[in-house]
Amino acid sequence: MKVRKFDIYQFSNTNVLKNQSINLRTWRKEIQYQNIQAIAARIWQQMLKIPDIAAYLKSTATHKLIKFVRN
Repeated sequence: MKVRKFDIYQFSNTNVLKNQSINLRTWRKEIQYQNIQAIAARIWQQMLKIPDIAAYLKSTATHKLIKFVRN
């Protein structure tokens, strides 16, 4: 009986470890996603500082808005 209780204990212990490792993987992916979002936001802000890109985006947005309103 003692061996059986030990086996059950070990089994539940490995389940806990597996669940923790899955949570760690999920947490890492969320952190990576947040890092990518932050980097993309910084790149976007830098792009908007370039006059040619800002003017192009403004004109493109205006044309798309006009098309949307006409339809």
